[in-house]
Amino acid sequence: MNRLSIYFFVLLFLLISSPLDVNAQDADDESSIWNRETATGDWGGLRTPFNNNGFTLELNFIGDMMSNASGGIRQKSVFIQNIDLKFVIDNEKLIGLQGSNMLFSALQNNGNSISQYAGDVQGVSNIEAEETIRLFEIWIQQRLFYNQFSILGGLYDVNSEFDVMGSASLFLQSSQGLGGDFAGSGLIGPPTFPAAGLGGRIKFVPDRRIYIQAGLMDGAPASLNSAKSADFTWNNRGGTLAIAELGLLSYGQQEFIAQDNLSTRQSRSFIGREVSSDYRTKIALGVWSYSKNYVSDRYGTTLPTVTDSQNDKGLYILYDWNWNPNPKKTYQQLSIFGRVGFTENEVSRFKSYGGGGITYKGIIPGDPNGLVGFSIASVQGSKLFQQLTGEVDDSETVLEFTYLTKVIPWLNIQPDIQYVISPGTNPNTPNALVIGLRTDIAL
Repeated sequence: MNRLSIYFFVLLFLLISSPLDVNAQDADDESSIWNRETATGDWGGLRTPFNNNGFTLELNFIGDMMSNASGGIRQKSVFIQNIDLKFVIDNEKLIGLQGSNMLFSALQNNGNSISQYAGDVQGVSNIEAEETIRLFEIWIQQRLFYNQFSILGGLYDVNSEFDVMGSASLFLQSSQGLGGDFAGSGLIGPPTFPAAGLGGRIKFVPDRRIYIQAGLMDGAPASLNSAKSADFTWNNRGGTLAIAELGLLSYGQQEFIAQDNLSTRQSRSFIGREVSSDYRTKIALGVWSYSKNYVSDRYGTTLPTVTDSQNDKGLYILYDWNWNPNPKKTYQQLSIFGRVGFTENEVSRFKSYGGGGITYKGIIPGDPNGLVGFSIASVQGSKLFQQLTGEVDDSETVLEFTYLTKVIPWLNIQPDIQYVISPGTNPNTPNALVIGLRTDIAL
């Protein structure tokens, strides 16, 4: 644990053990730390007025203690941390600009890696990033025509709205966020955690049950060797990523409580967006394409089989289904999800991806917020990678079992087990067993 992590825990202890109120009477009005929604409470009565006047500040800490228990490259334990600051401004409340909001967000990561020991390529921890404090997203959104149309521009995380399955956000495996085929594309991957990119998107929601969205953004949101700071350049050399998605949603008639408020990581994607997260079923088709291929830039070589006219592109189809098996217990939820994706075999790192899983909320008596899940994620190596490495075409498959429970309103604990088959798509690397524990704190 580095010095910054120690400072953070000392500060957290002081905040939750000492009220921020300026006098004892105000302190008496503050909710107990065991009952309030955030560890730092209402800041002595300041937080609620800020929210009511259009300012929302969220600070979240996520820490993963992970160990590569066997197989992989080396047996090693590491602590991975991510501190996420989000500042949302409702311009309608603030200046009367109807349908407008802004988001500023920043990240701090300690730079530790478990994948370097497990040897996997998909990412067994979805908060793993190099050591940095950086801006993440900065954008402004304007909704029009009774919220049926919206336009957004700025520094943008494509996975906040594209290629998203709400049920899959429980898992620590990175490919359950952005599909492994898409994540492995481009120079360093598309603009998403930890490097959002300049761009914009438009969205049309003619009905609650359908949406159409499309975006253009920087194809290389960071350099190949570093993503320590936000990149505000967008030029022809870096290329452009274009993406579009069509989604169909269905809703049930009975009362239903969505699970996206269980985890701070899960709720990240829904800040300021229009598509509801309490759908029963979601089916989406997405296509994406870069304006160029990045073979020579990414791998430092050229291949006679790859021409400049071959751009990196792909498509994905996803399905997310939620069901309440017991109408008398509205907190219960069974979810089944799946996704497949395909890319340009000769210019992408992976040629295809397939994954899915199942989750159940409230299955354990006495823990209505408990969420258990099992998932599988598999990427298949491309013809390009076979040519570069001389290895046979192979795949990497990750099985994950996890359980998330809300200990107190602002604290989630999540034990996790992942089994990586053919880490790095290399059949000669022993299968890896990774055991982890995630701590998720809303400050």
